[in-house]
Amino acid sequence: MSAVESKTDRAPLISIRDLKVHFDLGGGGVLDKLLGGKPEKRVVKAVDGVSLDIYHRETLGLVGESGCGKSTLGRAILRLTEPTSGQVIYRDRDLAHLSERQLREERRHLQIIFQDPYASLNPRMTIGQIVGEPLETFRLARGREAEERVQELLETVGLSKRFIKRYPHEFSGGQRQRIGIARALAVDPDFIVADEPISALDVSIQAQIMNLLEKLRREKHLTYLFISHDLRAIRHVSDRVAVMYLGRLVEIADAKTIYHEPLMPYTKALISAVPVPDPQIEATRQRIVLEGDVPSPINPPSGCPFHTRCPYAIDVCKEVVPQLVQIKPSHFAACIRISPSQPNIEDVAPGDAPGLESGVGQVR
Repeated sequence: MSAVESKTDRAPLISIRDLKVHFDLGGGGVLDKLLGGKPEKRVVKAVDGVSLDIYHRETLGLVGESGCGKSTLGRAILRLTEPTSGQVIYRDRDLAHLSERQLREERRHLQIIFQDPYASLNPRMTIGQIVGEPLETFRLARGREAEERVQELLETVGLSKRFIKRYPHEFSGGQRQRIGIARALAVDPDFIVADEPISALDVSIQAQIMNLLEKLRREKHLTYLFISHDLRAIRHVSDRVAVMYLGRLVEIADAKTIYHEPLMPYTKALISAVPVPDPQIEATRQRIVLEGDVPSPINPPSGCPFHTRCPYAIDVCKEVVPQLVQIKPSHFAACIRISPSQPNIEDVAPGDAPGLESGVGQVR
């Protein structure tokens, strides 16, 4: 059973199917031109065939190392970055193939909270203008009604309505992010991409913003895609967690499951890097340190994209592309060295690839 075919009582709000985002860098470099050789086409495969369901009223955490394609995936869902191919189904409409006019009709239901609270607010606009702009754009309120709505939104995110005439430079980073959240809430969206919303904030403020997002999710029945490289934040806010590596999803499971029973070596390495708030445990625990650097998305390795850094890789891993399939109930992984009958990679015999027999991989 694939990750997009799992059975659940909940209907997905967003269904992503084989989504790809490739950036064409053109021909070869200066050296190719000087030597007179034929320049090779270079393509950055930022997102390379992602399929995923995001369910109503859940927070799906998306985690991975910097440069793995997390933010590009979030922006491609909203068409802020144009997908190369694939589908993004929302309310039986494929967002990836809508015209500009049709997409505009869906925009108010799909919003984003940006990573940088300093760069995402126009410094020449007052807070009232920034938060009220979506109301005017979608013709939801005007005049006194719009002003009252903006004041209500500011109070909803924990800011005084007296701030309505102030400018962004008069606020701290945490306050600016609250303004960004108020702007996203202005049109009563169903789905919000939170693109690393706490990474630019002080640690003391991060918990406040996460608690605010969780409170709003419950009260307004929101659905989040919460993108972060901070596994502590992901664990705090997420119902499910999707792990991304080099443009592909490698593991999906409930948040508690993925932290206590990870299947993929990459996921285990990420979790082992999270500090433990106990000096004695922290001093004695053994971290999993991955060797080498993340391969370039311009020239990704053949077969499993993780095989160049995986301590359990065998020769066939260089040839077979693992598919994301269900290994345990509601727990999906992409590795040919594990299978539903042998889920623990440490217990698999050297050289064995039980996943090949159960259809986990395909030769490419």
